[in-house]
Amino acid sequence: MKYHKFLMANFAILSVLAQNINAEVVEEEGKSAEGYLFRHFFGDNLEKNNNIKISGLLQVGFSDNNNTSAEERARGTSNLPVIGPIDEGLQLDSFQIFIDKPIKGNMLPRITPLPGGTPSSPSFGFHVETQYGRHGQPAMMYGFDHDWNINSPGNDNPELAAENRQNFFALPQVYAQLYLPFWQGMGVTLGRFASGVGYEIPPEVRPSPSFFYSRTYAMASQPDQVAGVLTSVNLLRGQKGLLMGEVGIVNGWQNWEDNNSDKSIVGALRWRSPDMKTWIDYSFMTGNEQNSPDVMPQMPTSQVISPKGQNRQHHSLAISHDFDGPLKLAAEILYGSQDGDGKASTVNILSGPGFDGASYSGINGHLIYKASDNLSYGLRAEKFRAKDGFGLFPLTAVSSDFNSVTLGAQYNLNKFVMLRPEIRYDWQSGNDGVDAFGGGTSSSQRTASIDMVVYF
Repeated sequence: MKYHKFLMANFAILSVLAQNINAEVVEEEGKSAEGYLFRHFFGDNLEKNNNIKISGLLQVGFSDNNNTSAEERARGTSNLPVIGPIDEGLQLDSFQIFIDKPIKGNMLPRITPLPGGTPSSPSFGFHVETQYGRHGQPAMMYGFDHDWNINSPGNDNPELAAENRQNFFALPQVYAQLYLPFWQGMGVTLGRFASGVGYEIPPEVRPSPSFFYSRTYAMASQPDQVAGVLTSVNLLRGQKGLLMGEVGIVNGWQNWEDNNSDKSIVGALRWRSPDMKTWIDYSFMTGNEQNSPDVMPQMPTSQVISPKGQNRQHHSLAISHDFDGPLKLAAEILYGSQDGDGKASTVNILSGPGFDGASYSGINGHLIYKASDNLSYGLRAEKFRAKDGFGLFPLTAVSSDFNSVTLGAQYNLNKFVMLRPEIRYDWQSGNDGVDAFGGGTSSSQRTASIDMVVYF
């Protein structure tokens, strides 16, 4: 009952805010909310004549859990290892601006092949994305925005950042793209871009596979952004469906400046049924990710220091299907590992010398029911096995199985404003009495959260 009243009260508050926004905004007939403010002040010539869209989003949220004291809430990040709403109380999750010129082709690199014909002309595009807020912290990249003065002192002192609830500024994606009419269509992506590995994705852009405000442990474990080059090629187009293959060479996890002089490989196979209702994605990243002893450790992205290469890999298989009706089902299984040769010179910064490797795995499922054009309900269940205390750091280093069930909704007040209330329950198993929730005081947690996303 406590959480029901909590959600209803905050849903009402955010609804009033959203209605005020709606009253001040004149909807453009036939146009999306994304790009509205720029078109309103500067016209639509840039978008119509050059296919360049400048848009943005604002995400604010409120969250509470049943474990923490007032003192613990004041220290920040008191919802961890739950991510998305990492703090309790009101928070600025994200303020983002996007400058986007999409390529004209039969694919969206890192996302999906597209039905239809194969364009015969090359096409150039680019994407620039800025982010400010609490979610800017995990979006920073070593050797790039992580070192900017605006992100000090929290970029070097996570405890102080949490206590001050510091907002961070990041450029999560800055890349150029090229479509080439080779074979059945080919794309090249160059710069800093989302890896495309895993089911859920960090930004709140539309459309998105991320239905809920909070995110899965799987998303916390997967590589986010990478820097390098990625090639996407259509391999199959016909009655057997659409198949796109991808492979790229990058510097590493969240890594602009390589920390070990070794490159990593990122890749995927993405199959779509002819009617685009069934999606199957296998994606992966592999490469040596250890910090060399003579460079500054990139923490927490790389926990291992070693003079020799120590491979880290992450694999994801995601399947989704839209039924003829209001239901959508999706599921993901994943596996990851970090090698260690067990020698004294191979050091895990948490456990010390002699690190001999670690692994993790997980499975999650999603059921979405669309009740109307504006309202959808979602149910998500997950099990994540961090038996070596690896895969979820810095959210937690506890060796445990993490289980969660989330019930939530998406309500589109209009095309500009989306509200997402949710109730989530997390619990541990196989943790040998070591608790990860409530600052190490509990093996379970009930979290009630709601956010509002405004697109402009």
